[in-house]
Amino acid sequence: IKNNMNVAGGGINLAQRVMDCGDGGHILLSKRVADDIGQLARWSPHLHDLGNAKVKHGVLVHVYNLYAEDFGNAAVPPKLQKRNGANRNLLLRIAVATIVLGIVGTALFYWYRSRASLAPAINVPTTTETASLGPERSLTYWLSYQKMRDGKIDSEPRQSAGNDIFGNGWRFQFNVTPNEPGALYLLNVGLDKKGEEQYNVLFPLPGVGQSDPNLKANQIFKSGWADFVDQTGVERIWIIWSQHPIVELNTIFTNAVRNEGVVRSADEIKTIQSYLDAGNSSVVNDKEKKQTVVKGRGEILVSVVELTHEAN
Repeated sequence: IKNNMNVAGGGINLAQRVMDCGDGGHILLSKRVADDIGQLARWSPHLHDLGNAKVKHGVLVHVYNLYAEDFGNAAVPPKLQKRNGANRNLLLRIAVATIVLGIVGTALFYWYRSRASLAPAINVPTTTETASLGPERSLTYWLSYQKMRDGKIDSEPRQSAGNDIFGNGWRFQFNVTPNEPGALYLLNVGLDKKGEEQYNVLFPLPGVGQSDPNLKANQIFKSGWADFVDQTGVERIWIIWSQHPIVELNTIFTNAVRNEGVVRSADEIKTIQSYLDAGNSSVVNDKEKKQTVVKGRGEILVSVVELTHEAN
């Protein structure tokens, strides 16, 4: 995506992180890809879970190794061997601790029972407490898009739930409406012209007329128009929806606007990534209304919108 959104292919980031974990001959997959091909009988027996690997910016990526006798590399990548060894030591320590706690617990049980047999019976009501993150919250998003030809509009605006395949160079507008008041933050994690990872803020944009992240219930927010780049790819827009404004994100977004919308501080990137890694929502596509609903519980909901575009 170019112009005011300045978004690059986000899918390349995850591929790069997974690739960096491997060694010669390895075919490593992210969990998302593994889940997809795991449904195919031809490939599912050859998927081997390597667990989480810590990559750039301390991000954890769930990695799978794909191999068989005639393809791939069955060896655990050197970068993951140290982690696996640490995990085995951790499991051993946990096992020993569990045994010790079991012995202590058993001794306490019999000691308590011997004391209870000497004490008068007392009726104590029992209750079951279920942790709750509160009622379900939701917001709805959709795209308004127009076909473009030679840089000129070639169709009337159309609506999409965001799961269609768009054309390179087409333009689109991102729309959001929540079911209750809250604060909205939109950003993209993509690659810059040098191929390096870059965090771009999309909303709010302090100082350019969009400084307030707060939205009212059922208010329709519309972004400015943006164009897909001419190269085929998958763009990712992250949604952070909070019951209340997030002070540290307000500060980060304000600083980014002073740097052409790019977050440059490593500490600020780490803070943003901590929110993205805490994604806790699900999505439902409404084919009739051509909209997508994001649902979840808790004060903050996080979701990613993937927009696929290719030559048409």
